Parts: sequence; C-alpha cells; structure tokens
Amino acid sequence: MINVLLKDKLVIPFDLKKINNIIILIRLLIFYFILILVYFTNQFKVYLNELIGLALFIAFISLIIFILNYTINNKYLLIFQSIIDVIIVSYLIYNTNFLDSPYIIFFAFIIGYLAFVFGFKIGLLGLIEFILSTLLIYLIYSLKSNINFSYLLNQFQYLFAFIIIYLLTSYLHYQYSKRVREYEELHDIHEVIVKNIGIGIILLDEQNRVVSCNDAGKKILSLDDKIIGKKLDDIFVNLELDEDIISFNDKFIGYKLQDFRDEHYNRFGKLLIFQDVTEKENLKIELAKKQKLANLGQFSAIVAHEIKNPLGAIKGSIQIIKKQLTDNKLLDIVEREINKLDMILNNLLYFGKPAKKEKELIYVNDFIENFISYFKINEIFDELKFVLKLNNNFKLLITELELRQIFWNLIMNSYEVKYDATIVIETFRDENYNYLVYYDNGPGIDLSIIDDVLKPFYTTKRTGSGLGLYIIKEICENNDILFKLYSNDEFNGFKIEFKITKNT
Repeated sequence: MINVLLKDKLVIPFDLKKINNIIILIRLLIFYFILILVYFTNQFKVYLNELIGLALFIAFISLIIFILNYTINNKYLLIFQSIIDVIIVSYLIYNTNFLDSPYIIFFAFIIGYLAFVFGFKIGLLGLIEFILSTLLIYLIYSLKSNINFSYLLNQFQYLFAFIIIYLLTSYLHYQYSKRVREYEELHDIHEVIVKNIGIGIILLDEQNRVVSCNDAGKKILSLDDKIIGKKLDDIFVNLELDEDIISFNDKFIGYKLQDFRDEHYNRFGKLLIFQDVTEKENLKIELAKKQKLANLGQFSAIVAHEIKNPLGAIKGSIQIIKKQLTDNKLLDIVEREINKLDMILNNLLYFGKPAKKEKELIYVNDFIENFISYFKINEIFDELKFVLKLNNNFKLLITELELRQIFWNLIMNSYEVKYDATIVIETFRDENYNYLVYYDNGPGIDLSIIDDVLKPFYTTKRTGSGLGLYIIKEICENNDILFKLYSNDEFNGFKIEFKITKNT
C-alpha cells in the first residue's frame, strides 16, 4: 500500500523492456550522428549508397528489436542487441582506419550496459565480443595487406581499460541488486504484516483521499474496494481529534491519525490507524453500571450508619427537652443534627441521580450572605467563624439546591476537621473569569492524597462518608465550573478555588 504513494521513492528492479527501448534510442542517435559525421568528413571509404544502406540496416534492426521487445524474453533480446552493436561497431572500425579507428571506444558502451544490467557473468560477454571482433578484423586486414602483429599488442591497452569498465559497472550492478533484494525482502515482510494484522490501516494523500486500505480495515468498516478514492470525511464524519474513540455503524472505533513521512521526514500524506473496540467499550459501560450498583450498595450501608448517630442524638436531646424545656441550647443541637442528616440524604440523592431541576441565574454574593446569615441567626455551628470578602456581585447558572449542596459540604468538612475553624469566602474577577474562593485554617489536604479525596467514599475522618468533595466535583463538572483543590504544600490550610466564565 505504501508503494502507491511513494512509487517514485522506491528501489525498483531493472525493467528490461524500458532498458531495451532506451538502448534502441541511444543506438539510433549515436550511429546516425556518426554516419553524418563521417560522410561530411570523408572518413568513410565507401560510396554514398553503401552509407545509406548502413543507415537503413540500423533503422530496420532497431524496429525489429522494438517489436520483439514486447513478445520475447527481454534478457535474451538485450544480449542480441549487444551482438548487433558489435557488428555495427566492427564495420565502422574496419572502414575507418582499422589501426587507429576512434570508434573502438564504443565497445565500452556495449560492455557497460551488459555488465550493469546483468552483472559479472553476462558482462564478461562484452569483453569476449571485443576480443573476437578485434581478432576477426585483424585476420581480414592481414589477408589484404601485411600489417605488423604489434597492432594486437596495442589493443591490450583498450582491453585493460575495458576490463576496468567491466569491473566497475559489474560492481554497481551488485550493489544495486543487493539493495533491490533488501527492499523486496523488507517490502514482503511489511506487506504480510499489513495484510494479516488485526487493525485497520488507511493511507491518505495530501487531499485526505484514501489511497489504500488493508483487508482488516475494510472488514472493520464493512466497506469494499469502493473505499479507494473517497475523502476521509465521507467515511468518518468530523474527526476533530488526532486520537479518539468514536461511534461508527453501531460500533466503537478507536483511531489515531498521524502524518506519514519518509526516511527524510518529508510528509507525503496521512496514516489512519484504527481498531474495533466495541467489545472493550461495552465491557467498560457494563463495568461502570456494576460499579455504580456496588457503590450504591456500599453507600447505603454508610448512610445507614450516618443516619443512626444523628437520630440517636436527636432522640436523646428530645428526651432531655421533655425534662428541661428552658434549655434552648438543646434545640440548637436538634436543628444542627437535622441539618446534617439533610445534607447526607442530599448527597445520597445526588450520587444516585443528579438533580434535573431547571437551572437559574443566582446572584452568588447574595446567596452566600443569606446562607451564612442563616447559620448566625440560628446559632448553628456557632463555634465556626466566617469572614466574607465579596467584592463582585456576579451570577451563576445553577440550581439553588446544587449551590447549597456545595456550601453545606464545604462547611461540614471544615467543622468536622476543626470545630472552631475560621472560614473565609472571597469573590473577585479578572478579564475572563469570576472567581469564588473558599478556605479555612484547618490542616488542609496532603499532596499525596489530593487526587484520592475527590473519589467517592474516600475519607481520612473516622465518621466521614467520603462523599463531600466528590459531590462538589460532580456538581462543578455538570455545570461547567472549573475548580482547583490546593494541597497543604500550596496553601497553609484547606483551599478550593472555583472559576466561572463571565458569559455563564
């Protein structure tokens, strides 16, 4: 599949058909140029008709080779071309000053393309052709006239040069063939992996069109070969993230979209890797349901324990009231315990099923002042001290029950940790957000457990339910309220900061 996108970057084995056609073209260009040159320089010791005949012969042979190139084995055709070239070059040498003909250099071309395409063994054929041609021309010349045997000795200098060319081009063939084999082996391994791997792989071009898709990908998406050429948005609608899990045709598909780059880190497209995670996601959903049921069961036991103690206190206080009706402090205890019971029940209801009441714009500063006044007037938690720094009167879209739940849990948390704690509630704003900050002078939260205290049922208090901060987190997330819980390494005491966008 990668070949489709990077076909101009790959190591491609020799295409003998193309090589044959290239050699045909080179032969025509070189030999016709030589024929024109020797004609105008009068180097050819033949008549014009013979020169024209040679040109027609070269053209005819080239045409025959071109036709055969598409019918027979290209390897044998290239060897046949080398023999034709030897005949033509020998003819030129014979007719252009045999002893010092410049056209002998064209044997280097014949030896070169045989050795480069076929390697050491077939390349040796070019050297043999040169030796035989030289001996044949020598014998023909020796029959016509007396020539010195030293001519053959002079040809050894050419032979030595041609041997160097033969060795170099054969070595190039060896290196190129080695690289081709390595690529083909690696390519085969990659193809097997891509074909048999259990995840989908889609290759995209720069226009986000599908170039290739493996079999596993087609099976996961229930698509056939018609997927090729489609745009990514036509298959997956609105992939906004580079990595996510989406719903697709009653399935859950986990995917990762990344740039596709070559070894030089040049980008050529994108690679989409995806997997059918339906079973995994369904298991997660089922596990979450079972976990919720388990949590509710655990929570019911906690609530039963928490309700039992306040009711015992209420019951004992009422019995004493019957004997001493003049003691108003006991009535305060009754009201405080009833409020505590109310908070626990509200947490239980919110944990099981968050309230679906209509939200309303609440003036937060007014709400806080009224809420704290209630404690002061009724002398509930009268040991606590409240300091209000309400500088801005901003609004918050939330239900009154949820906002009251937040402050009940915060104040109860402060009271249970330090019954005479000083609580500061502060509001302020910047260019983008309204801030509500709650802090007290208690011991704070250790950095090692700051993540755990936001989980349900986690508590460090002997009688705590472990739901206070968890419910606050849930309410904030359901109302798009950002919050930060500080550790005692960041703040000397307990501190939580709520951040609300101004357009809320």
